[in-house]
Amino acid sequence: MTKSDALDRAVSPDDNGQENTLAAAKTASPAHLRVSFASIFESALARRTIRPKSMIMTIFGDSIVPRGGVAWLGSIVTMTSLFDLAEPLVRTSALRLTHDGWLQRRQIGKHSYYSMDDDFAVADSAYQSRIYSSAADLRRNGWTILTVFNSKIERKVAYRLRQELDRNGFGQLAPQVFIHPSIAESAARHIAELAGVGSAVGPVFFADSASIDLASMRHLAKTSWDLDPVRAAYVEFIETFGQLPDLLSRETPTMQEAFVLRIMMMHYFRRVALRDPRLPASSFDGDWPGDQAYRLIGEVYHQLLPASEAYLEKTLEAQTSQAISSGNRLHRRFTIS
Repeated sequence: MTKSDALDRAVSPDDNGQENTLAAAKTASPAHLRVSFASIFESALARRTIRPKSMIMTIFGDSIVPRGGVAWLGSIVTMTSLFDLAEPLVRTSALRLTHDGWLQRRQIGKHSYYSMDDDFAVADSAYQSRIYSSAADLRRNGWTILTVFNSKIERKVAYRLRQELDRNGFGQLAPQVFIHPSIAESAARHIAELAGVGSAVGPVFFADSASIDLASMRHLAKTSWDLDPVRAAYVEFIETFGQLPDLLSRETPTMQEAFVLRIMMMHYFRRVALRDPRLPASSFDGDWPGDQAYRLIGEVYHQLLPASEAYLEKTLEAQTSQAISSGNRLHRRFTIS
């Protein structure tokens, strides 16, 4: 099983000891269900199948890495239980992520602590940037052309590489030639290693796209990328979470509500953000929903931060000597420079 395959495959009480409002939303009658933090969460949960390995990696990247990058398995079980994931499945999934090279495990006494694998952590900052940074900031990375030099690589390996490139926003310029307008070098090299073809791929980087005229850019966008699924995913994200800004202006979520909404938004957003090449807006006919989705998550994310971080403070058990310095890093996310 490849790393990409691995990535793609208990309810706690509320903060004040009240009955779990998130669970209560499940039994409410849709006809009488008002818009609430719980109803928005439940709607998002119902729209998609939550895969435990993918959810664990969402929580790691968004919430655990900024707080030192190491978490006790019991804390992971507690957090994932809020998304209807059973403890045995979460424990098995964590072990599989370790086996597949995404996480590493350290035993201290009777406790198992998990962190990102060292090799993956090297490229993680580039992946994080592609999720939390604006399109304009990412385009400063310049254009990347990836060429597969060895035309005799196994068909199965070539297919795996094509899947990885597609998941990470590459367009196909010609047979064995792939292009990206905004990816960092470390992420591009990691993708090649992930597919097992690092030695057969050569990246060439261009720092400027100013020589591409508007007509050529639009032609390139239409012929090199299939962006319909990306557009549809952004529209779904906006439909699912679009009521949150108004609701947040009127009500304050509990710590648990803030955490599950923050993570659920990130779970939806990170996949489409990684697949979006972040082409200039002029590349499209009409509005591109990615810009609206980025503004939406940026507005909501910062409003959810205080309460969700309070939840993590009381829930996440890390190693005793672990340094936590999440504040500035978190507040730099989803900012437009």
